[in-house]
Amino acid sequence: MVIRCNSNDHVHEGSGLSRSAFNWNQVFSNDLPPKIQELLWRAAHNNLPTKQRLSFILPDKFTDLCDLCQEYTENTAHMFEECRSLSNFWSDLEYICTDMKQRQYRYFKAIAYQAIWFAHIAARESEQLITVQKVSQTYYVLLEHYRKRTTSPTLRSGWPEKNILAIYFTPPF
Repeated sequence: MVIRCNSNDHVHEGSGLSRSAFNWNQVFSNDLPPKIQELLWRAAHNNLPTKQRLSFILPDKFTDLCDLCQEYTENTAHMFEECRSLSNFWSDLEYICTDMKQRQYRYFKAIAYQAIWFAHIAARESEQLITVQKVSQTYYVLLEHYRKRTTSPTLRSGWPEKNILAIYFTPPF
């Protein structure tokens, strides 16, 4: 995916939402729930309260280091794409999505972005470090949430079973 921060800003490249270049029609399709559409829009415009932004606004309360790896500045590209701590998470997701059609793959990938975002927010609210296990648990819960609410037969067909998902993404206790 190519995340364009603003029309005049530089371009971040990563493994993102689609297997090809970023496409606004993928974000604002009827497939994705509005909350995920908003998250992706804000991420593409570099308009999320990342640690980099929070440390600029509240330097006494926040550092700019990533909540997950504690090594690099947490900007939008790092949080969703570049953080090495998430490499196994992304590999597991790619494996689960291997035989999916492009449309369903984008749906699962967008839910992953939401899981990463929710895990970061929860860590900030509790003032604790985030873990990959928490991201994984959040993703598992969101997949089950969307499984129940997804009405499109194209998106529902071939949805991995709970026991398969539980192998790759830690179910909550």
